[in-house]
Amino acid sequence: MDTNVTALIATAVISLFLGLVAYRRAPDRPSNRLFALNSACVSLWAVATCCIQVTDDLALIDLLLRLVHVISVVVLATLVDFIWVFPDRFRFGPWRPRVVLYASALVVSIVVSSPHLVRSVRLTPAGPPDIEFGWPLAVLGLYMAPLLLYGNWVLWRKSRTLHGVGRVQTSYVLAGALVCVAIIFVTNIILPMITGSTAYSRWGVVACLIYCFSISVAIAKHRLWDLGGMARRTAAAVLAVASLTAAAAVLLVLALGPVARAVPDPLGQDLVWLVAGVMLGFALAPAYSGFRGLLSRTMQEERERIVRLLTALGEAMVHARHDGPTLLPILRQAQAFFGAVLVEAYVLGTDGLYRSAGAVHADDRPGTVRTDGLNRPLEDDVVSALQADHLSAPVDTGQLTRFGDVEEALSKLRAMAALQAEVVVPMCWREETIGLLVVGPKTSRDMYTASDLDLLRSCAAHAAIATRNAELRAQIIAEKERTEKVLAQMESGVIAIDSSGIIQLVNPAACSLLGRTEAELLNQPVTALPDALARLLGDTLRTGRAMSRHRVSLDENGELPVACSALVLNDPEGKREGAGIVFRDLRTEDALRRAQHEAERLSFIRAISAGMAHEIRNPLVAIRTFAELAPTRFDDPEFRESFFQVAQSEVGRLEQLVLQFMTLARPASTVREPVHVRELIASAVKAVSANAQSHDIQIEVSVPEECPDLEGDSSRLYQALANLLLNALEATPPGGRVAVRVAVTRQPAREPGEAVIEVWNSGSYISPEERERIFEPFYTSKTSGTGLGLAICHTIVDEHHGKVTVESTEEGGTTFVLRLPVPACTEAALTTS
Repeated sequence: MDTNVTALIATAVISLFLGLVAYRRAPDRPSNRLFALNSACVSLWAVATCCIQVTDDLALIDLLLRLVHVISVVVLATLVDFIWVFPDRFRFGPWRPRVVLYASALVVSIVVSSPHLVRSVRLTPAGPPDIEFGWPLAVLGLYMAPLLLYGNWVLWRKSRTLHGVGRVQTSYVLAGALVCVAIIFVTNIILPMITGSTAYSRWGVVACLIYCFSISVAIAKHRLWDLGGMARRTAAAVLAVASLTAAAAVLLVLALGPVARAVPDPLGQDLVWLVAGVMLGFALAPAYSGFRGLLSRTMQEERERIVRLLTALGEAMVHARHDGPTLLPILRQAQAFFGAVLVEAYVLGTDGLYRSAGAVHADDRPGTVRTDGLNRPLEDDVVSALQADHLSAPVDTGQLTRFGDVEEALSKLRAMAALQAEVVVPMCWREETIGLLVVGPKTSRDMYTASDLDLLRSCAAHAAIATRNAELRAQIIAEKERTEKVLAQMESGVIAIDSSGIIQLVNPAACSLLGRTEAELLNQPVTALPDALARLLGDTLRTGRAMSRHRVSLDENGELPVACSALVLNDPEGKREGAGIVFRDLRTEDALRRAQHEAERLSFIRAISAGMAHEIRNPLVAIRTFAELAPTRFDDPEFRESFFQVAQSEVGRLEQLVLQFMTLARPASTVREPVHVRELIASAVKAVSANAQSHDIQIEVSVPEECPDLEGDSSRLYQALANLLLNALEATPPGGRVAVRVAVTRQPAREPGEAVIEVWNSGSYISPEERERIFEPFYTSKTSGTGLGLAICHTIVDEHHGKVTVESTEEGGTTFVLRLPVPACTEAALTTS
């Protein structure tokens, strides 16, 4: 098959394929539609030209020639229409220029389709037919020349005004169009008009292939090559092939030629040439790399610039601060590296708004900081258009103009225009968008290459890390300040040590209590503290268990009592990293407790005085009444008998009242002897057993086998327990039950324990209001009695540093609970035994 025919068939297939590819990439773009139409016309032109080459029918050749030139007019018209909308128009151009364009194309098509286009056709023995054209070809040339110049002028003007990917796209199309126009104009118009022959027209096929390839790359390529790098690679390839060709020629002439001629077998000669070809093929790659390295010294500079950028980004990220423009150092580095008109960062705040965290403009002087736009919120429609909350990849205006849905692309492009942005890169933290890095066009109007986008991702990642680090640092500082304020205002002393026993924290209250300054205590061993605190901290650190002391003294004289609690300090992984202690001055509490006791004593005295006055007055009134009547009625035997009975009865009441009052008002017993709990309870139960039997009440006793002894006055404790039992019997209905239960709360060695004695009775209920007053003197709900029994019980228990409480429910009955301390030595002895 003829080479020209093969080229035409390849042109038809390739141009149709490229048009379909570009159309499928974005069928809703006018530029892609027009390019697909233009490629289809080029394919049809190549098919018609191929038919001219292979047919011998002169009439058919004449018809096809006129058809080919009509198709050429359509190709040119669709090309100009394509140039109008390429690369960033989403709508077709104004209808009036398009009508003029296609109307003029129709007129010229009619002219070139006339029979005068071809004067003569002469078949040649080998090769295409020799054709002589008429005057319509000159009309076609006069139409195509200015239109082609106009199209190239439009492309050139766009390449001068556009920026980014649009500029590179128009540069591709302009280069392909210039080459194509030059080849076609010379081979298909100038040379045929000068020579009268179409012998050179076959070169138009090459022009069409170059033209289709340049436009398809500009439209369909996902990420275009930068022109400088492409030129360097092309030059390196040309030099490598040329040098290896020269080397091969020398090798063939000087070395392999004699060797091949010395081999008589033709197969051996072919083997020699094959080995030489393989060696040249292996040498081609290093030669290409070497020449590319020589031509690409700027590539090394680019790598050095990238290294400097990443280093500067790391340093800026480390030194980012929350109390200033955190991201400005990173933004400056990005603006300087890419030469962008604008680099701005928006950070998502706690209020859900993206606010400006800083901006750097190309005209900013070094060292200047713009604060007028800080914290400026991003418009909601911009955030919605960019889908900022779900953004995971950079948004590039070049990509938007070429791919995707038109309406969505227009919405995003409007948002990008509002931001003056060429690229918007999400700042992500753990797959969550926390901000946006807005990058304007380059001042050089170059596009952002694939490597540029990767570097912008890195800048955004550094900015996200810097933002989070600054926020965490601010949180830590705020938390530290809050902690320091709390510690400074605490009245209790706080001290913390590390795992090696060195003091790391002391608050002002601790310094005041210890009479030392913070400088004297910090970074000192724990032994610098008083023995009580140092020992407790050391034990806590060693055992890993929290400890407390109810009362210890910080001085030898016992004049500085404190209560302290020590705790273990662990890191997030649970590893022990130190211990802390909190201690408070008990002197104020002791003074308050004494004042409270004094107030309670005075209140108690007032209550007793009022009660005693009331209780004494009643007997005295009765006796006084009889005494006043005695002078007149003393001779009456019945009066005398009544008088003696009343006087004796009321004096007995007064005597009983005085005895109880003396018990209540008796000073705290100084007797401190061991009290056997089991014997104490047995004596009290025996004393009231007759009363219980007379009312058919069962008494149950539960005392543990190993019950420690109490320390105190056994007679006073007996009286308190007996009063509780009598109260329980009086409140229990016949046939009921009374229970006495004892339990012991054990503590660690050298710590006092607690004996809990419960007196429970069934069938009674004390309301919450009564429970609040039940231990007051002279308060009673009985028809008889003085109301001093429970008050006496409370006084006795308080003398022994214990507590008495009451619990009562309608279903469960009433329980009086006595809590009496067990001496530490007794508890320790019990534990040891």
